[in-house]
Amino acid sequence: MKHFIKYFILSLFIQFAIVSAQQPAFPGAEGWGKYTIGGRGGRVLEVTNLNDSGPGSLRYAVDASGPRTVVFRVSGTIHLKSDLSIKNPYITIAGQTAPGDGICIADYPLKIDADNVIIRYLRFRLGDKAGLGADGDAMSSRYHKNIIIDHCSLSWSIDETMSLYWCENLTIQWCIISESLYSSTHEKEEHGYGAIWGGKNSSYHHNLFAHHSSRNPRFVSGSGNTDFRNNVIYNWGFNSIYGGELHDQNYSESPATRINLAANYFKPGPATKDGVRNRIVAPSTRNGLLDYGKWYVADNYVEGSPETTQDNWQYGVQNVYPQYKDSIKSDSPFDYMPITQQSAEEAYLLVLDSAGAILPRRDAVDKRIIDEVRNGYANYEGKTYRVKQGFSKDHPVTGIIDSQEEVGGWPELKQGPVQVDSDHDGMPDFWETENGLNPQDASDGSSFAENGYTNLENYLNSITSFPDFIPTPSDLRGELIDFSKVKLSWVDNAENENGYKIERGIISGESEIVFELLAETEKNTTNFIDFSAEELTTYYYRVAAFNDSLSSDYSDTLIITTLSATSPPLKANNPIPFNKESFVSLTTALEWEAGLNADYHEVYFGLQNPPPFVKTVTENYFKPGNLEYNTKYYWRIDEINSNGKTTGDTWYFITKKICLPK
Repeated sequence: MKHFIKYFILSLFIQFAIVSAQQPAFPGAEGWGKYTIGGRGGRVLEVTNLNDSGPGSLRYAVDASGPRTVVFRVSGTIHLKSDLSIKNPYITIAGQTAPGDGICIADYPLKIDADNVIIRYLRFRLGDKAGLGADGDAMSSRYHKNIIIDHCSLSWSIDETMSLYWCENLTIQWCIISESLYSSTHEKEEHGYGAIWGGKNSSYHHNLFAHHSSRNPRFVSGSGNTDFRNNVIYNWGFNSIYGGELHDQNYSESPATRINLAANYFKPGPATKDGVRNRIVAPSTRNGLLDYGKWYVADNYVEGSPETTQDNWQYGVQNVYPQYKDSIKSDSPFDYMPITQQSAEEAYLLVLDSAGAILPRRDAVDKRIIDEVRNGYANYEGKTYRVKQGFSKDHPVTGIIDSQEEVGGWPELKQGPVQVDSDHDGMPDFWETENGLNPQDASDGSSFAENGYTNLENYLNSITSFPDFIPTPSDLRGELIDFSKVKLSWVDNAENENGYKIERGIISGESEIVFELLAETEKNTTNFIDFSAEELTTYYYRVAAFNDSLSSDYSDTLIITTLSATSPPLKANNPIPFNKESFVSLTTALEWEAGLNADYHEVYFGLQNPPPFVKTVTENYFKPGNLEYNTKYYWRIDEINSNGKTTGDTWYFITKKICLPK
């Protein structure tokens, strides 16, 4: 019986694997990686914070084992403190689930060191803050199989922006690869490269390359059957596409290079050198004829060069020894996995409309890049490329940058409303109810529907847009400016609000807070004074933004208790020197903002914590006398009136160091 159960379970698993292997990763998955399984049928892991590590972080979900789908309950930029490596197979990362403006990965690379990986709708904008060198790719992978990267945006790399090669059954589709850093922290100095691609059964379609000096992409030696079609290449510098040697000398298993370059759109820009403006590809060799790969080059469109568009091979295939050029040409395409293909001109329009992390919405970087491609110009450049490549001072802005800071750095990605998911199965309650599922049953997410996808996958695949929202006001604070006058302040995170509504609540019954509308303000307001509060009452405040059709989530609730003439004073605050301040003058005075209703102040000051009592004063000012170099001093102010004393917080500062003559 045990053997029967064992073989029965094994049989079910094999059947599941066969069915999954025949099911596209998602509707619209195409190319050699289209049948990637990812995390299908596995558990759901929620990303609930933007931390580098720990429970609720992206790293925590990536490091988990077993089939898993990663969904997001937060939007924003994750500033990594080390490489993020996918080491365990069978994972789907669904960036389209982020509520708000989406997710960006910054500072360190994503490395795919596992098979069966699906990544969709994420941004990988590396930047130079970590000082990386040759390992500074925004995303990379080698020697793995069954991978599909869909609708991702990658930029600001130190080495290449997106290098996935010598992988098998790989698709990269509908991605934006832009603005690699030309003169940054790479050991070899100038780089600014787009990608290294190629591998056994690899597909690259409907991607956009923009603002790279070279490698748009470079095809690796030993690329095998590599298919590159319906891509857009804009503003390459001194080289567009090259590489593709027949075999790799250091990778004995590399298959012979057979590359299709079909129906791509080439648009030179202000950084493109005159000698390569009509270049489609420069096939590479190390040993003459025996080391060239084989190439099928057809139906590519080169803007500004009608003769190259008419005859790709004669005019667009360059830097090949003339006596060998005909021998590396194929008149028919090599074996490839068909995609939904358009003409180069049609693909150009589709890529500009739909490439990159368009879900939950395009960020400011991608919007700018698309505008620059569409209109054939650039807004920014670094200091190096123009000089190194010999462009004149009056030449248009090149678009080749040295640092992300030159284009404004990482844009703020705002948080949107989080949909209720009671059973944490990755599907919001409203969607489960609409589709006949149980919002209280976490197991139904991994159940298969009639179309061959799990219910969770059907939800993920149903996300085609994220509704407009108003960002929630944050950092709500309050202070008493009189016994019963409350001043509120908050951070305005919205750009599309008509105003803010302030609600005030009190406890009704045992524990329920009953809120009522207190006031509505105009747009761009960040403070409000409540003149109607009563003395000796505890109030609960919250704030939300609104416009004609939408309202944001409420801010965190603020609790304030009003005072009366018979109340002890509030704490002193706003110390000078600031708490934990360093390099303080030896002759500094102590100052503070007196607590409401304080008549006089007890000063505590010294080298110990808690500090000893020194003096009682009536002014919010005290001169401790001459101090010692490089010494930590603690101090505290207790506020006093006839109704009592309020003990203050303990602060400290460190005096400046003595500077010895050199």
